[in-house]
Amino acid sequence: GRFGAPAGPGGPDVYALAEGADGALWIGTLGGGVHRLESRNPATITTADGLAGNTILALHRDRQGRIWAGADGGLSVIEGNRIRSFTPKDGLPGSLVRAIGEDAEGRIWVGADAGLARFENDRFIPYEPLRGQDVTALLTDAAGTIWVGTLTGGVCRVRDGGLSCMTAAEGLSHDNIRALRSDREGNLWVGTDGGGLNRLRNPRFTTFTTREGLSHEIAYSVMEDRQGRVWIGTEGGGLNVLAGGKLGPAALAGSFILGLHESRDGSLWVGTNGDGLYRFRGGAATSYSKREGLPGEVIRAVYEDRKGRLWVGTDDGLAVLEGRRFQAYTTREGLPGNAVVTLAEDRRGALWIGTFGGLARWHEGQITPVALPASGAVLALHPDVRSDRLWIGTYGGGLGLLDGENVTFFTTRDGLPTDNIVQILEDDRGSLWLGTNKGIYRVGKHSLEKKRSGSPRPLDLTAYGRVDGLRAVECNGGVQPAAWKSRDGRLWFTTVDGVAVIDPQRMAGNPVPPAVHIERFLADRDEPARMGRARIGPGRHDFRFDYTGVSLSAPEAVRFRYRLQGRDTTWSDPTDRRSAYFTDFRVVLRRAVLLPDVPLLCGLCPPSGPARLRSLPPPDTPVAAPRAGARGAGGRTHPRSV
Repeated sequence: GRFGAPAGPGGPDVYALAEGADGALWIGTLGGGVHRLESRNPATITTADGLAGNTILALHRDRQGRIWAGADGGLSVIEGNRIRSFTPKDGLPGSLVRAIGEDAEGRIWVGADAGLARFENDRFIPYEPLRGQDVTALLTDAAGTIWVGTLTGGVCRVRDGGLSCMTAAEGLSHDNIRALRSDREGNLWVGTDGGGLNRLRNPRFTTFTTREGLSHEIAYSVMEDRQGRVWIGTEGGGLNVLAGGKLGPAALAGSFILGLHESRDGSLWVGTNGDGLYRFRGGAATSYSKREGLPGEVIRAVYEDRKGRLWVGTDDGLAVLEGRRFQAYTTREGLPGNAVVTLAEDRRGALWIGTFGGLARWHEGQITPVALPASGAVLALHPDVRSDRLWIGTYGGGLGLLDGENVTFFTTRDGLPTDNIVQILEDDRGSLWLGTNKGIYRVGKHSLEKKRSGSPRPLDLTAYGRVDGLRAVECNGGVQPAAWKSRDGRLWFTTVDGVAVIDPQRMAGNPVPPAVHIERFLADRDEPARMGRARIGPGRHDFRFDYTGVSLSAPEAVRFRYRLQGRDTTWSDPTDRRSAYFTDFRVVLRRAVLLPDVPLLCGLCPPSGPARLRSLPPPDTPVAAPRAGARGAGGRTHPRSV
């Protein structure tokens, strides 16, 4: 229906709409305040009733049922018959409020002509990175990311304490943002003033770079301390710290930072590229060099074992701190190479040593080199959290698995995208994350086990690149820790352009299967009917089904699988082809089911009598699609976009 001008002093110009908890329609007007449209209890609210302004630019109903109104004079909240208003005197970032949003924790965010603020504990907390920016739109998506539209600065993303913005310089059609919406597939649609409509995919990674306060774009090491602070070592920018949502330089300005470690006594150990080792504790710094027995002053790795011994990997050998001096081990004591880059301890207390020359094991004072079937520098070690096995990342030799005395290597011949593995992490679901010089990859350990047993099936591998939020696809290695898993489960990777962070728990793929549409059915190249019912006479043997799957996220990445029900026991291989051919069979299209990867099902014709092409009602019972990459019956899956 069409509604005329609401009763009261306002005109017909409507700027904002919201639905109340009781189903009433709230209308924000130009100069006429807020109108509550409901058959039994209509109302008009203006400045005479305490509203912050009569020109209403934004309306929002929060999860408590309150109505928030952004006006030309501030912000108001309407709860029953009570109205409370705020102005810049109350901490509001500007008097012209164009946008109101609510985050996953139920906190109200307000965008005004002078910035963005969060309303929490009855006060406004300004979001400093956007201070002075004219905010025009706000949206919180299903993943909890806050999207901010601005008048001149494009669209920005607030996530995990970091801010990243996209403007016309990065490909946005216009920097003046008017509207933000998300669809059922998680795409962000950005309406601009003069540049039309843009579609953005929510990146899975948050990246901290110099734009977010990092002192140098190249990060080499990252770790979280017991207080939840994240320390980042950079190339020539010294040591940085991320704490309380703020990132910036912390110590050793101008230094090239390599190894990082926090010991049990709370000391922060920092290894440098040529300036030796530093220990920070209680505000005091102590330096160590060759004078204290270190074999070298390029410090790539620092590690404290279970017995409290501090081990240091240098370019000139391995050292252990005994008292106030270090005892050194080199190739003369059995190391396969003097450049020690990574250290790990297994459940039995053995120390594994990764060097540019290979792998070694230290146990009870003895160093034993480990012969590996694949050559290459050992740059990453990861003890399996569920067993006594050790995962090995090499440069040139692929990914290794040491299981007792047996070593298995997985390379590009087995489906890995590269043989240069410089970082290894494991998430809470048992998948390995590999940082490489070509991007970050997630691989299921179960698929590696099957490949190890000789399975011909491809690895369960997912690739992540720039489209997923990485500013650079090249990860850094040769130091420890080059990657880190924080206590909240997030994974941190150092790259040649900042530190990339992902939360595997919030990394759900596209949960919505593409809408399937049968476009055409051909019998021996004839089209019996376009709509409704059709009779197919005897003698027809070749059948073709043309179909498509509608996806707004990545239509070019949709893949299909099909089978001839009643004959095929397995599904076809995934294909981007949008036609299915059946020859020398009499078939009738029984149903089209909206299944991930399976756009249609076919059934055998009766042994005699004409076949009928029937309309396509939904299936009476759900049909399970096979797992991605699997054949036969299995669990429901979804198309994967690359």
